[in-house]
Amino acid sequence: YDYVLEVALEVDKCDIVLTEAYIQQAIVDGLRQLFGEAGASIPISIDKLAIADFGARFIVRCPAFCYVKVRSSITLQKRYNFRDCAFHVLRLGANLLELSDARIELSIN
Repeated sequence: YDYVLEVALEVDKCDIVLTEAYIQQAIVDGLRQLFGEAGASIPISIDKLAIADFGARFIVRCPAFCYVKVRSSITLQKRYNFRDCAFHVLRLGANLLELSDARIELSIN
């Protein structure tokens, strides 16, 4: 059972590398700081990285049994690549389909 979290990373992009590997390492470092080596061993993956004006948006996948630990470490993370940052969990679900915008717009003519 996996959880998927849509996350926004706010950071000054001036001379900073935003890649899936760097973001994953930042999250693993946060897990290590909060929960020790056991936290750092939680299997996570980063998908669908999109660079934005404010930093980046991406999807984090993790097992359901450790979702609370992953979310708390993401929320408490204050540094990315030695710079001040803010991670925001925007949406979450049990799969990517739950994150899709499935709203139906009705127009009345």
